[in-house]
Amino acid sequence: MAGAVMRIFAYGTLRDPATFRRVTGTAAPVQAALPAILPGFRRAPLAGTPYDTLVRDRAAEVEGLLIEVDRAMLLRLHRYEERLYRFRPVHVRVGTLRIPARAWIA
Repeated sequence: MAGAVMRIFAYGTLRDPATFRRVTGTAAPVQAALPAILPGFRRAPLAGTPYDTLVRDRAAEVEGLLIEVDRAMLLRLHRYEERLYRFRPVHVRVGTLRIPARAWIA
C-alpha cells in the first residue's frame, strides 16, 4: 500500500469494513488485509464495556486481520480506540511468516 506507515492487527470491530470506513473514510485497507493469527493471547471481555481486549495466554491464539494503514488513518483509529487501549507491539503469523505489527490492547 502506497504511503503505509504501520501494520495493525485488528481482532474486533475494526475487522468490519463498514466500521473501518466510518472511522477512516475508506474500507480499502480492510478489503486488502491478510488473515493473521496472534499467538500467546486470548480474547477477553473488557470490564464495563461491550468490547473485548487481549490477555496473555501461552496456550491460546487470536484470529484477526493484518491491516496496513497510513498516517491519517492511524490518527483516526487512535481517536476511535480512545484511552481504553494501549497501542502495543505484537508479532503475528501470516501463513508461515512472523510479522511485526501493533494492536490496541487494554
